[in-house]
Amino acid sequence: DIDAKEVSYRSDAQALRIFMNHDTRNIQISNLHKDNACTDGKNVLWFYPIDDPNGAFDLNDFVCSRLSVATQVSGADCLNLYRVKNVQQMSMIFDRFVWDNTVIHAVIGGHGSNDQSGVLSLGAGDDDDVAQDKQTKKMLGQLRTALTSGATIFLDSCYSARNGLAKFVSQQIPDAWVMGGIVSLDGSIDMLPGKNGPARILSDFPSADDDVPEFKDGTQAIKVFRHGKDMGLASGFGAPAKDPNP
Repeated sequence: DIDAKEVSYRSDAQALRIFMNHDTRNIQISNLHKDNACTDGKNVLWFYPIDDPNGAFDLNDFVCSRLSVATQVSGADCLNLYRVKNVQQMSMIFDRFVWDNTVIHAVIGGHGSNDQSGVLSLGAGDDDDVAQDKQTKKMLGQLRTALTSGATIFLDSCYSARNGLAKFVSQQIPDAWVMGGIVSLDGSIDMLPGKNGPARILSDFPSADDDVPEFKDGTQAIKVFRHGKDMGLASGFGAPAKDPNP
């Protein structure tokens, strides 16, 4: 089960330290001017792994920018970022803390595999992974129920558009716009207003990847999926095709 307790703070500086602390398991930011913002309003839902030895999922400036865009630009009333250790814990969070038809954007982050088994690692064991399996299907069914019409999903994970996982998620949640990386992503991922369908779009321009020799340095690395189909690069939906700041 999951125990919940509030962490108090007395200053902006202390709040920032709590926010940036990797051991903080849940961060909630809500609109104080809206009653029941997290139960009745538009929500952004963010999952990052507890197991993160190389700090790939630290809350850097780009993540903070995406948090801001996902809330302010999208008109969200509530954002919840959870650090989780396995898919079962994600399902528990859906059961207890997420309401139907409230989530406009969801992020699932974890270390990706460059193979056709298509996993997104949350913990130390294989059973913890977001994968093409029964327990992930259950969790994605819960996510589908939570999403609003036209919602977006970002698999913040290397190779998820290449290893079959983004396609799998899109097959389970066909009406959502699902995005993932075709190569090893970096820490400079941006979120922008979307065009031609999705309300928001992700964008990244990582370095060349030895495992994907056809990928060129400084070009768009995010692909979009819908109804289980590869819809092409994010540059077709409002993101630049090449790094505007090389």
